[in-house]
Amino acid sequence: MKKDFNNSLPATIETRQDAIDFLQQIIIMEKANYHPDDDFEDYERYGSGKPMYSPGESAQRNRLNAQALDLLGNELYEMAIQMIKRHFGLPT
Repeated sequence: MKKDFNNSLPATIETRQDAIDFLQQIIIMEKANYHPDDDFEDYERYGSGKPMYSPGESAQRNRLNAQALDLLGNELYEMAIQMIKRHFGLPT
């Protein structure tokens, strides 16, 4: 049974904390190879070539990602890099 990650996503990105929650969900919970410029429709399950997200899930994540970029701009890139480094135990 596929886990429904949509229940854990923020409804909208209106604050910095909303963006952090979004990044944590995508990077840590969903284990996606996140980059703010990538379309979630292009995300694939590692090794299978199958889409990681349904069209609706992709659309929701693309909408939230766009809101995070509008809110934080270039800071979102740095936040994502730092979260990925911390998650994988890399020097920050």
